[in-house]
Amino acid sequence: MNRRSLVAALLFAALAFAGGELVSAASPARSDSPRLEWTYDHGRFENTAGKSWLEKTDDGTVVNRFRETVRNNDFIELYDASRAMHVRIYSGRLYLRCPALGYPEWTHYFNGRWTK
Repeated sequence: MNRRSLVAALLFAALAFAGGELVSAASPARSDSPRLEWTYDHGRFENTAGKSWLEKTDDGTVVNRFRETVRNNDFIELYDASRAMHVRIYSGRLYLRCPALGYPEWTHYFNGRWTK
């Protein structure tokens, strides 16, 4: 491999590796995607309209309702007023903060991905 090919390969590898997670060019988790649905093992978070979000089980049953409070390139933060629960959804992980449930600090809770 010549020097130019090696530099190109290293640059491509560096661009493909972001935030500790390997992402592909076709990944819906890119920050320029609309980020309207985040799926985990047994359910999903769905943006239904504007800042309204629902958490649903695999069969579509609504289990929680959230309001979007923060959206930036790194995460979307949701709040459930009925439980004083905050969640932050990143490209590959969801973090939870809910003192009433024993999570006073941001705690990794689910792995998942943006699917829409």
